[in-house]
Amino acid sequence: MSRTALWGAIWAPLFFLFVIPFLWPDRIQLGPGRAPPVAASFAPLLILIVLPLGVSAPFGSTILGWVALYQIRHSRGRLYGLGLAVADALLYPLLALDALICFSAVVGIAYHTAPVPGQPVRPWISYSLLWLAVILVIATLDWLIVRAVWRRTSRAQV
Repeated sequence: MSRTALWGAIWAPLFFLFVIPFLWPDRIQLGPGRAPPVAASFAPLLILIVLPLGVSAPFGSTILGWVALYQIRHSRGRLYGLGLAVADALLYPLLALDALICFSAVVGIAYHTAPVPGQPVRPWISYSLLWLAVILVIATLDWLIVRAVWRRTSRAQV
C-alpha cells in the first residue's frame, strides 16, 4: 500500500474535524466569579496545533494524492492503492469546483427569479427542480473528471 496515499487519506478529513467547528461561535455565558469550563482552557493549544493541520489539509492531502499517483504508476506493481490516491488527489479540487457551481447557481437563480416591479411574480419553474438540475450537473461533472483521471492513471505502466 502506498504510504503517501494513506497519509493523504488520514490528513484529508482533518479539515472537517478541526476547521469547521471553529466557525461556530461559543455561546458560553459566565457569571461573575465563575471560571470557564475546562475545555476553554485548551483553546490556545487547539488553535496553535490543531487548526494549522485542518487548514492545510486541503492542500496537503491533494499534493500527497498526486505524489502517490506518480509513485504508484512508476512502481511497476510494487505499490497499490490507486483508488485511494485518486480520492486524495481529487477530493478538495472537486469540492471547490462543486462550491463554485453552487455559488453560480445561487446567483443565477436569484438574478433570474427576482421580481420585476409592476409584474406579477410567476416563477417559471420550481426551485426544487432547479436545484435538482444543479445537483445532476455537479454529479455528472464529478463523475466525468474522476473517470478521466482514473482511466489516465490506471493504464498499463510504461
